[in-house]
Amino acid sequence: MNTAGPVIRAHYLETEEYFVEAWDRNPRKQRMWTIYAGVVIGLGVIVALELSKPRRDRFWWFAPAAAFVIAMFAMYWLSPPGQRRQIRRTIRKRLASPPAEAWFEFSDAGFLSTGRDGRSGFHPWSTVAKVVQLPDGLLLYFDENYYHWVPQRAFGCPEDYATVNTIAANKAKLFQRAAP
Repeated sequence: MNTAGPVIRAHYLETEEYFVEAWDRNPRKQRMWTIYAGVVIGLGVIVALELSKPRRDRFWWFAPAAAFVIAMFAMYWLSPPGQRRQIRRTIRKRLASPPAEAWFEFSDAGFLSTGRDGRSGFHPWSTVAKVVQLPDGLLLYFDENYYHWVPQRAFGCPEDYATVNTIAANKAKLFQRAAP
């Protein structure tokens, strides 16, 4: 890596807790609530249609009850605890034992990342779409759906973390500080 300034290293283990922590910072996660609202509205429409029928047979209650059970299952599946359960199950299938160690080397030119497969990639700051500084780490976005989560604890000391924030604020296309 060709750099003009200091190289700051960060590393962490890619454990189940790390991936759940990274998922918790997923910016698209909030969009699931629109689907959640759609399920509730759909349940309301089905119940309203059943109750508005002039003649009811003996099993008039079956459609609203079935819709209620399906809606409750869908609401759990889309809720944060349900999604966290799905994410944990997916992560457990993909994780190797022992967990891989991820490395980042930050400089004025960009950063080098080495992941679980041992491959390295250099990313100039000009290719990073956005950097979001959270109270406990950095989100490095390459596009709307692809990001790296680098926790603050991955850095050797708080000064290294502050230096990377300063570099990112000066070099990245967009730098945002999230509210604590």
